[in-house]
Amino acid sequence: MVLIGDSLIKHIDVVKLSKKQVDKIRASTILDVEQQIKICSMEHVNKLILHVGSNDIDNSKQSGDVIEDIVNLAHLSKSRMNTSSTVIVSGILPRGNSELNKKIKEVYLNVKSRIDDQDGMIFVDHNKLYGTKKYYHSDNIHLNDIGTKVLAANIISAIKNKPRIRNNNLRERPRSQLRRKKCVR
Repeated sequence: MVLIGDSLIKHIDVVKLSKKQVDKIRASTILDVEQQIKICSMEHVNKLILHVGSNDIDNSKQSGDVIEDIVNLAHLSKSRMNTSSTVIVSGILPRGNSELNKKIKEVYLNVKSRIDDQDGMIFVDHNKLYGTKKYYHSDNIHLNDIGTKVLAANIISAIKNKPRIRNNNLRERPRSQLRRKKCVR
């Protein structure tokens, strides 16, 4: 299992995410994550969690471009993984700027609608982290300890969830091929 994301995943304790090994890779933007996906060996990753996009939208990128970039990143990731693997896309969290939050909400809802309809993909809802400042540091961008626990709990819930798979004729892989490889750069 691999967790790739921006500064908001910094304080997530990967040991608490799963009983299995979880590798955490920090990447600030969608392009940074895409580069990591391209250089990492992904065929043995059973679950990939992506938490990215807020830095892209904060850098004056149009919301439509961020939506397409996140959806394309999820598809790229899935294409580099085993067919039975899952891509988990964690929704973008709000920031202190109300105008920016309108764009973030637009991205959040559009990505959610497009990911929820895909085989082998799960969208992580973070509704509890919207509309309240009690989960954020004073910068209104980064999560405090309580906010990080809520983010992690939402991701754990998605990890335990099984994505919808329309094709029931998927070939089982031999157990010997299910061993994990670390994401090597």
